[in-house]
Amino acid sequence: MKKPVSPNTHGIIDYVFSGVQAATPFLLSLNPTTKKTYAALSTGFTIVNALTNTKAGIKPV
Repeated sequence: MKKPVSPNTHGIIDYVFSGVQAATPFLLSLNPTTKKTYAALSTGFTIVNALTNTKAGIKPV
């Protein structure tokens, strides 16, 4: 069965999702705790994505 999304595309989508996740609380003027929480989650997702063994990974581990 052919995969609907290639690993490279999936990695790029992950980076875009992390950016959207970081920006949305600021764009919606949510409270500071929410902004910090989503910034931390976005940072974690970005780090995990950067360390994966795919073409989208920056330093595969």
